[in-house]
Amino acid sequence: MDFLYLQHRCAIKKDYPNLLDITAAGHLLAHETVYDGVREIKEEIDIDAAFDELVPLVIIQYYQTKEDFIDKELPNVFLYETAHSFDDFTLQPEEVSRLC
Repeated sequence: MDFLYLQHRCAIKKDYPNLLDITAAGHLLAHETVYDGVREIKEEIDIDAAFDELVPLVIIQYYQTKEDFIDKELPNVFLYETAHSFDDFTLQPEEVSRLC
């Protein structure tokens, strides 16, 4: 049986607390490339994945404005196929409250 894991964002997150998000996500620094983004997988759910194991799905142009908040992103979305189960994940509590 196949599963698609999503993260439930931690309640203390500044942006979009307590909402569902992709399993592991983050922002790149100015000197980084999309290849450096795999570190977020290790940081947020403690799974080692190499960039060449990721299947590119889509690049989304995202723009949201709310009150004094502007969120302008260009997310690269990937699929990572694995045999890991819920018990294999160690969550970063400041980022992820649970997987569903």
